[in-house]
Amino acid sequence: MSDCVSRLISHVYWQHKEQFQLASDQYEEWVMFVIESGEMKFRIAGREGTAEAGDLILCPPLTDFERETITPLTFHFLVLDCKPEEQAPIGRIRLSRQGRVADNCSMLRRNAGSRSPFAWELRSHLAHDLWLLILMEHTSLGADGAQKHAANPVMLEVRNYLNAHACEALLLKDVAGRFQLTPVQLTRQFQSAFGEKPNDYVTDLRMQQASELLRTTNWTIDAIAAECGYENGFYLSRIFTARIGMNPSSYRQKLQL
Repeated sequence: MSDCVSRLISHVYWQHKEQFQLASDQYEEWVMFVIESGEMKFRIAGREGTAEAGDLILCPPLTDFERETITPLTFHFLVLDCKPEEQAPIGRIRLSRQGRVADNCSMLRRNAGSRSPFAWELRSHLAHDLWLLILMEHTSLGADGAQKHAANPVMLEVRNYLNAHACEALLLKDVAGRFQLTPVQLTRQFQSAFGEKPNDYVTDLRMQQASELLRTTNWTIDAIAAECGYENGFYLSRIFTARIGMNPSSYRQKLQL
């Protein structure tokens, strides 16, 4: 995954778009639609269907993108310089981590009209995150298009459990024992199914929660840490800084500018 690079070229947030100005278009770079509401038809390189809220659509460079709204569409229109291009899927994508998609959309929406360097950096980060999520899930697809983890329903149960309890005090050995696995077995099977270790998955969920609380509350860092499953604000700050690239206080201050 380290060689997968995406660079945001432009981002436009469209609200309640009733119809497209052009029924078909081509772009020089990759295009991503991230749909928040409404429904549309599409056809890209022989792939066609409908897409709705929560779906993403990817169109490669210099490829006809035929589209038609079914109901008024609210979506993010992202133009990306992406490499390596051959790893990316085409057409409609439904990511399993819908909470993360919704959180990224929320942040893109809040910063869509800002021209500040920080807002652009944030939007670039969010677009890159969506791109990596797409590649991560796409590489777990078999030749027939079925996800590998579909054959392992236990891992789906584990993921659902982590989604529900990520911000509680969790120990890997306790989660593994709950599903009659050893920690090594759990880690190996979860990474095979979803492309990351369960501890990293939980940390991602906790960082989403911490980011949301920093944006929407005036809670202290210690209070946010407790809400996200950490013992104290110092530990949260260390992990947040490593993941986000700035400490929680700086993150909050920049969003309040």
